[in-house]
Amino acid sequence: MVLRAATLWSDGRLLEGAAVAVEDGKVTGVFGRDSEGDLASEVVSGSRAGKVGLEGMTEADGWAVVDLGPRSLLPGLIDCHVHTVFPGDGSVLHDALGVADSELLLRAAENGRRALRAGVTTVVDVGAPPQVIFPLVRAVEEGVLHSARIIPAGPPVTITGGHCWPMGGEADSKEDVVTLVRRTMRDGAALIKVMGTGGGTPGTNSFLPVYPQETLEAIVAEARRLGRRTLIHSGATLATRSAVRAGFDVIFHGHFHRGDGSLVYDRGVVAEMIEAGTHLNPTLWVNRVVREVAEREAREGVSGAQKRSEIQRAKYRGQTENVSRMLEAGVSMLMGSDSGWGHVDFSEGLIREMECFSELGSADGDLLRLATRGAAEFLEREDLGVIFPGAAADILGVCGKPWEGISDLRKTDFVMTRGEIFTTPVGMLGV
Repeated sequence: MVLRAATLWSDGRLLEGAAVAVEDGKVTGVFGRDSEGDLASEVVSGSRAGKVGLEGMTEADGWAVVDLGPRSLLPGLIDCHVHTVFPGDGSVLHDALGVADSELLLRAAENGRRALRAGVTTVVDVGAPPQVIFPLVRAVEEGVLHSARIIPAGPPVTITGGHCWPMGGEADSKEDVVTLVRRTMRDGAALIKVMGTGGGTPGTNSFLPVYPQETLEAIVAEARRLGRRTLIHSGATLATRSAVRAGFDVIFHGHFHRGDGSLVYDRGVVAEMIEAGTHLNPTLWVNRVVREVAEREAREGVSGAQKRSEIQRAKYRGQTENVSRMLEAGVSMLMGSDSGWGHVDFSEGLIREMECFSELGSADGDLLRLATRGAAEFLEREDLGVIFPGAAADILGVCGKPWEGISDLRKTDFVMTRGEIFTTPVGMLGV
């Protein structure tokens, strides 16, 4: 198959009059003209595209030609923070998980499809029961289900009764967490997720760390022994500091809460993050949408909503101020939406997250790279996040130029994953 379009963007590179050859689920050739007007031609040696060249890629020669006209071709997006088992409709954790595993599996499969329809061809699931997420991953990999590619962390490591404990990852002592990490990796976890503080689970505290630093260090050491990245949920400054010193690769949320709940920016922790190369996924949209829901309910006259909206406005303002300062300081960011949690829907979660960053002044091209090549580099997946010979054929067709205006991602109407067309510009499903 060959895809033709007006423009191709990949890792900051632009080609005009683009054509992309796809064979056996891989990109085997990329053609077009660069910014200087020079012809660019890159192919996989020995491939059919390499043998016939662009001129030989015609229907008469057996190629399926898909002409996307004025659209732009982009690599499929990568969302590094989702929960496929959650509905994204505001349900609380116990209600969302209080159903049969079969229902959770169906919900997760549908969320994978919704992500794919939005142009997110790879998601990192960072919290789900093992008996649900690992069979789902195998089904997607075997082609039983059409979904975004799912990279699983399995059940998050959490203290007894801690945040997300119903997912099955409770462990307290240093020995117990190491055993859990080994078991989770045995079952198929590609990364290790830890709950460093409480969160939305009833009875937990978001403002205090739950594991001592030596326990966190044991988790990181065991994960690294088997080549896994480590991710930690943290809503407290003390927990973030311990996680950075323990060597965690990513801080999720990273709010600077003190024990009393006050939000106070900590330059020292930020400096340690930069020195260690720790990534931050601040999940802006998951917090902003809480504010927007409260504001809507206030307009509708819901009791207590006006007070909630004032509180949420102040909280989100404090968060964005801190994230802005971290961006200016040079903290490495990882793009993830927290889709499924709270009111974050898979059909738009990642785009909303990117739009929140754009409002803070981040360049649209930089955001697009974070959600493609930058995420792939973090995941150590050279085959993702780029349109280049040898890469997976995860390709979007967009009516616009998202590197100049990130909201143009909403105009995605062509999605290819693993070389198969999922949606076309005319809305016809290719599956």
